[in-house]
Formats: sequence, structure tokens, C-alpha cells
Amino acid sequence: MIIILFGKREKNEYFQEKLTVNEAINKAHTSENAMLIDCRTKDEFNHGHVAGAVNIPLDKITEDRILRRFPDKETSLYIIGSYNFRPEKAVKAFKKLGYKNAIFGGNMEEHYGMLKNKFLPIANAFYMEIHPNAFATEL
Repeated sequence: MIIILFGKREKNEYFQEKLTVNEAINKAHTSENAMLIDCRTKDEFNHGHVAGAVNIPLDKITEDRILRRFPDKETSLYIIGSYNFRPEKAVKAFKKLGYKNAIFGGNMEEHYGMLKNKFLPIANAFYMEIHPNAFATEL
């Protein structure tokens, strides 16, 4: 049996790797020259985020800002977001700026859901308790 899968491809780009938020956290924290980027709004980020993530809202991804923050275009950028502030759009914006190692890192709603199922009825309360804003950074 031969199975052929077709998918929409952007011009001259290969299919991008898609990770869960947990996979992105693990890769960003265990890889050299890697960053975890949260592309949600500042308000969403402040309501709960991954410790060590850099908040770069989707509308703030500009060439000047990004080149100042990440001059090495070989840096692996694991980009997490939400259903409203899609990491796919941020990945595309970073790739357009020449960052070939921009990788989809999942949606926080799915991550909160995993925490909710494991710990508390309100995942955000648990998440902020474990990951305080002391680790938060914003571009």
C-alpha cells in the first residue's frame, strides 16, 4: 500500500515542524542557542506564561526589534501562542526575516488544558504559582 499525503506548501518552503508547548519548553531549555517566544498580547502573557519565555506580541514582530534582540539568525526560536494570536503567523514572520529555525511551539490553551486536567479546576492559578512573573521578559 502506498499512501501519499498532500499539504499546502508556501513557495519554496518545507513543511514546518509542529510541537506541543511542553515539547517546545523542553527543546528551548535543553538546546544551545535557543529561545522560547510567546507571541500573545502583553495582557494574555501576564495572565499566565511559561517561565523564561520572551513576550513578543505578533504585532511587534518588526525587523528592527527582532534583529536587535536576536542578531544570530541561526538561533532556534520556539514560538508559542494562542488560538487568537497564532504561532503559525509569527513563525512565518520570523522566517520572512531570515530566521530559518523558527518553529511552531503550540498553543497555550492546549497547555492550560493539560494543567487543568492534572492539577486544579483553574489551570491559570496553578500555572502562575509555579511560573511567577519574576521570569517574564518583554521585548
